[in-house]
Amino acid sequence: MADLDITYSDCLIAFLHIYKCGGTTFNWVLQRAFPERVLYCENKPPEIRHIEKDQYDAFREKTKTSYSALSSHLIRYNALSDFDFVVTILRDPAKRLLSAFNYDVARGEYSGDLDSYIECRTNAMSWTLGKDFLSELDSGRIFCCILENLDLSMICLEYLLAIHGHEVDLAAPRALNVGKERIKDQSNMATVLTPDQLERIQILNQSDCQLYSSQLSRLKGFSMAIPGLTQKLNDYQLRKEKAVESIPKIRSYGQGPRHFTYI
Repeated sequence: MADLDITYSDCLIAFLHIYKCGGTTFNWVLQRAFPERVLYCENKPPEIRHIEKDQYDAFREKTKTSYSALSSHLIRYNALSDFDFVVTILRDPAKRLLSAFNYDVARGEYSGDLDSYIECRTNAMSWTLGKDFLSELDSGRIFCCILENLDLSMICLEYLLAIHGHEVDLAAPRALNVGKERIKDQSNMATVLTPDQLERIQILNQSDCQLYSSQLSRLKGFSMAIPGLTQKLNDYQLRKEKAVESIPKIRSYGQGPRHFTYI
C-alpha cells in the first residue's frame, strides 16, 4: 500500500475498548489515521457502567460535533447506529486475565491473590461488548481484531474498509504503552498460570473462550480471501517502521482520563 489520501469520513469507526486487549495501541492508530477527529467517551467516574443510547444521543444533539472515530470502554452497541463499522480487539482470555491482574495490582486497584481474581473477574470481554453486539456478529459491520494477530487484523480491517471505499492507513508504530503494568513489589506479580488456574479460567469464561475462538477462525478465513496477502504483510511492516516518525505527533493528541469526554 502506498501513502494514502486519508478519508476523513464522519462516523466511520466505533471502537469498543476492552480492558487489557491492546486498545491503547489501537487508539494511537486511530489518532494517526484521523488526527483530532477521535472522540474518547466514558461515563463519569466512579461509575462503571455502559453509556446508554439516550445518553449518547443527547450528547450528539447538544454538541452537534462529528467525529471520524469513537473509542469507549463501555458504550452500548445500539448507541453506535450512526457508525459504519464497530471494531473491537479480542485477546486470549487467560492472557488477558493475567495482564489485567498485574495491572490492577500495580495500580493498587486489587490487593487479593490471583486465584481470587480468577473467581471474580469472569467473561470480561463478553460483558464489555454486550448482548446486542454479540447477537450482531454476522451483521457485516462488526469486525473483531485479535491481539495475538494484530498485524493481520489491521490488514484485514484495511481491506474491509477499502471494499467500502475508505482508504485508511492503520499501521501501528508500536505498542506505546509497554510497561504500564510493572509492579514495584515483584512478589505480587503473576508471570505464569498453573494448569489448575488455566483450567479454572476456561471453565469460568466459556463465553469469552468461545467468542475468541470463533473470531480467530473468522479472521483467518477472511484473510485467506485477500489477494496478495503476503505482499500486504510485507508492506505493512514497512509502513509500521515509517509510522514511528509520527509518534511525537500522535502523543500530542493525548488519550486516557485527562482526554476523556464524560457523557
